[in-house]
Amino acid sequence: MLFVTQIFLMNSSVKNEFYFIHRKFVVLPPVKKDSLISIVFLLIALMIYLIWRSESIVLNHLVGSIFSNNDFNDWRETITTRLPLNDLIVFSLPGGLWVFVSTVAFKDFYVLFKKLTFNLMFLPITISVVIELSQLLHLSKGTFDGWDILISLVFWVAALIICPPTEIKEEFFKSEQTSKKIWAIISLLILSLAHQI
Repeated sequence: MLFVTQIFLMNSSVKNEFYFIHRKFVVLPPVKKDSLISIVFLLIALMIYLIWRSESIVLNHLVGSIFSNNDFNDWRETITTRLPLNDLIVFSLPGGLWVFVSTVAFKDFYVLFKKLTFNLMFLPITISVVIELSQLLHLSKGTFDGWDILISLVFWVAALIICPPTEIKEEFFKSEQTSKKIWAIISLLILSLAHQI
């Protein structure tokens, strides 16, 4: 929203006069804590995936197709040699961050299936556990890691403590909060960027 305001200044080197200065400035709406934390967590996960994870994931293929693949790989190699990260941070933390962000996005929604009500705040942790179990049973690409489940569980609980759900929940498909629903769907689609090709 654009506002025009008058600022009164009493700063004159010649005389003590009032000068009126018209300035235009943009007033941004206050950022909710949920949104700010989610954006920061997604950026951290994005950087980990771009720099420290395998070139065989969808995200790195997309970035490699936009920029010169050699330049992208040289950039990654330079950073990873100068700033090596622990395997737990590289392989488990992004999943935990994703669980946090998706839990915050879905925490105030539910879906109805026949006469059953499903609280969608359980969806991200369920997806995370199912992915790990499918890796354990060799039904999907990747390596099972118990740390992934533990870190996902910690971030899921942290999301519910730091950004608690509201008491009034909305049915996802009937909700008129379009922007919240779009963000929730995007948070799920982000998971596909980490898929190995």
